[in-house]
Amino acid sequence: MLSLSILFLASCTKDDSMTFEKNRVGKLHGRMTVEQVRHALQDKKLSELKKVSGIVNQNQMEVSDEEGKQELILIFQPENDTLKLYAVEIISPEFKSTLGVSKTDTFEKWKQHHKIRKAERTLRHFVVFVDDLNATLEFTDEDLVSQAQNRTLINPDPDWVKKDARTKRLILFFSR
Repeated sequence: MLSLSILFLASCTKDDSMTFEKNRVGKLHGRMTVEQVRHALQDKKLSELKKVSGIVNQNQMEVSDEEGKQELILIFQPENDTLKLYAVEIISPEFKSTLGVSKTDTFEKWKQHHKIRKAERTLRHFVVFVDDLNATLEFTDEDLVSQAQNRTLINPDPDWVKKDARTKRLILFFSR
């Protein structure tokens, strides 16, 4: 009984500021405004909000730890005359999913712990969708099995990624 109580207390006091799951990265969740994010991340160094042009205009803010090491890139999009948190790119390997998987883990570990549904090719990357996190993992051609490299087939397959490949980018998208 005592060990059960200790386990319960440990789970209640667990610091989840470095974990992520669907619609949550640490203290952040979707639909937060810039001011709400600044308040939630008072203990971090935040860059100024900067406009980034692309297919869709976005605003980005970088998050760093006390020593200046980059941890996250926050992506905001306009919604009802204000900017809302749309996605988070996880830079730091310190962040782990609630199932214990980080950006630097192998693709095999991602497949063991999370639901991988489909893949797409972009001009420079091979993108794999992680359904249970509403996230994407990006890989390069070097991360693909040899018979899949430089292919432009219509139906890309997540199994084309080598088991020991490590993601180049991990982005979580927040539901609207």
